[in-house]
Amino acid sequence: MPLKKLADDAVSRIEQAVSAPLGDAERAAVSRIVEQAMIDAVAETTQHCTDAARLHIGADEDKAHKFAEKVRRAEAALVSNLTGLR
Repeated sequence: MPLKKLADDAVSRIEQAVSAPLGDAERAAVSRIVEQAMIDAVAETTQHCTDAARLHIGADEDKAHKFAEKVRRAEAALVSNLTGLR
């Protein structure tokens, strides 16, 4: 599912949960909050995955470094995509 759709769906669910419809400025603010929450979740998950890979790969530092670098590149691409939602 495209990230833009995820953010839009989240904003729609939030709007349904509040008693009054959101204005354009409020929708934009909520969208930014949702976007930042996704970025934060990705960053935290990436760190956990990188730590787990280092723990399991252990002795092979080169492999661990290469894996960590691939994960960081994937995270950077995702964060760029999320930032593009603005």
